[in-house]
Amino acid sequence: MKHRNIPDYKEKQRLLYLGRTASAELSALGDRYASAGRIADAIECYGRAGDAEKLRSIQGRVEEDGDVQFILQIQRALGREAAQDEWDRIGRRALEKGRLNFARQAFEKSGNSEGLREVQEADRRTAGGGGHS
Repeated sequence: MKHRNIPDYKEKQRLLYLGRTASAELSALGDRYASAGRIADAIECYGRAGDAEKLRSIQGRVEEDGDVQFILQIQRALGREAAQDEWDRIGRRALEKGRLNFARQAFEKSGNSEGLREVQEADRRTAGGGGHS
């Protein structure tokens, strides 16, 4: 589905990596991607813009979903790694949401063996046994 005012892949790459696009413009582009629900693209734009405030704002939203992949992308863009307690919190949220693969990844990163045991138990209870991520 095409959204207005959102560049296609080639144009996005040009804006992000080939041209000298101003940070404010990249951040505004990130806003458009975020509004369209294209979180990975928004994170990429905010990261290139150096817009830590907007990255942290998105981080709060994706933590609520327990989305480890987006958290990792944000952490890379911010140039930091999440602390053990952050990964535990993300793992708990992912487990609550039934996103077992994400919960497993988060608990592995935090070294939380009890959390990993809970994921294994939840995984056994699910019909397919593969989790939801």
